[in-house]
Amino acid sequence: MGLTAYEKTVESAVTRGVKVTRRKMSRRIPAIALSVGEKSGAFIDEAKFRTDADRRLSLEHEIKHCELGLFYNNKTPKAERERIESKVMTATLTELVSFNLYVKTISSGCFDEWEQAEKWCIPQKHLQAVHRLYESTHRDEVYALKLQMAEIYGFD
Repeated sequence: MGLTAYEKTVESAVTRGVKVTRRKMSRRIPAIALSVGEKSGAFIDEAKFRTDADRRLSLEHEIKHCELGLFYNNKTPKAERERIESKVMTATLTELVSFNLYVKTISSGCFDEWEQAEKWCIPQKHLQAVHRLYESTHRDEVYALKLQMAEIYGFD
């Protein structure tokens, strides 16, 4: 039996130079990225997640904080925290669902949200963000893909 998508994310962190520590943490913190001086790492309490998809997205998000060097603390202004989180989430979604995978999935006739979430191993609540991301960054290609799928599947 192969590795789960989550386990592959853990392994890829190592090859990307991010240390992942799996450990029980306080009740309120399921995962966090920390930076001390030149060192940073991601911590995750795996038991706090219901699904592999939730676990995977959360860990990749913390890995992205480390890779991008984007951290904040409780004294960081709210607008700056939101900007950092937005940038990290965009990078996270791009890492987990590459544009090539996005096109391949749609081209195969996979249109149901639950099926896309399963294929991409991400929580269903993040699907719209993936679609918005690629509709804004690859507008012409996504439009052409939609037209192609409408023609093939007879959508009006």
